[in-house]
This record gives sequence, C-alpha cells and structure tokens, in this order.
Amino acid sequence: MVDLTAKKRAKIKKSEFGLPEQRSYPMPDKAHAKNAKARAAQMFKAGKLSKPELDKITRKANRVLGAGTPAAAKKKGLETAKTMAKKNAPPKSKKVVSAAKRYGTRTVKKGRTVAKKK
Repeated sequence: MVDLTAKKRAKIKKSEFGLPEQRSYPMPDKAHAKNAKARAAQMFKAGKLSKPELDKITRKANRVLGAGTPAAAKKKGLETAKTMAKKNAPPKSKKVVSAAKRYGTRTVKKGRTVAKKK
C-alpha cells in the first residue's frame, strides 16, 4: 500500500472517504479500501464505531473493490457489512452463576437444596 502523506490526504476528495463528514477511512485505491474495511471492523468490535457507520464504510469499500451489491461482494469473496458485524460483534455478557453453584457447596434438586456428595 502506498503511503498517504498529509499533503496527499488533504488533496483527496471528500467523496473518497468511508465517512466523508469526518474525513476518515480514506479509500483512494483498492489497497486503502481493503484496509479501511479491516480498521472499521476493529473499531466496531471495540465499540468505537456504530453498526450504521460500519455498514456505510463496508458498502463504500466494496464499491471501490469492484463489488457494488452484497450479491456481487459474495461472488468475489468479500465480506458484506452484515457478516462483518456478526463476526466482529462485541462479546455478549456471560450468565452470572451463583456462588453456591460456582464452588459446588450445594446442589438444587426439584426445588429443594441438598448437600452435595463428595
């Protein structure tokens, strides 16, 4: 990927960014588009990017990479925004287990508490 200096970045049209209003995720070529998809997925997983923003960046990157529609992206082997969101979703909270179950001191059977056999 070619280095993007501050001068070159300033010359890029606003429409060539993944998020034009913020001028972030530049995509002047295919290498930058591929990189923008990867960085956007990382930011989504970290919780710093919303799902609509991820969708917008992914659609734009797929267009630059030559696959305008989700069906065309699938044919070319590119990930769509939906699959990226599923794959990079923040982890769900785990079910809290009571201390008694965690340490195995008692077992519950049919509504009554019974001492666990050792």
